[in-house]
Amino acid sequence: MNRWFGVLGLVIILLAAFIIRFPGQEGDATTFTGLFVSESIARYPVMVEVVPYDEAAIGIALDDYELDFGILSQGMVARKTVNLDNHGVPVRVRAWVEGNISGMAGLSRDDFILKSPGSIEVRLEASEPGNYTGTLFISTSRPNYRWMGWVTPWI
Repeated sequence: MNRWFGVLGLVIILLAAFIIRFPGQEGDATTFTGLFVSESIARYPVMVEVVPYDEAAIGIALDDYELDFGILSQGMVARKTVNLDNHGVPVRVRAWVEGNISGMAGLSRDDFILKSPGSIEVRLEASEPGNYTGTLFISTSRPNYRWMGWVTPWI
């Protein structure tokens, strides 16, 4: 009976090592580090001004720290690409958009394993006139040790 409590205790400790996370800051990303797994969540502002079709204004922004789609006429479609580099370590990537812009924004990929440098395309379909803002979140999770690479799909 005592042996089973020891095994159960070991299982609980190993599970807690994957679940318990310690927050920290790393530039524009928030990093959570557990004993075996680390996760970083980067945030990028997303914005657009949509004007009625008959006003036909256009404006673009080329900032690399935000996804500013500028001024688009109603009905237009715009795309921007976010490049990802995993520095040679496979990582699980999850991406999503929040805010009032989320109904117009689509992502080319939103949950995948990045094995080599890649990208996510953000597609914006300007449907209704107005000012729209939000945030693109990109979460990357990876094992802290290379020998644990086999767990990447499940973190």
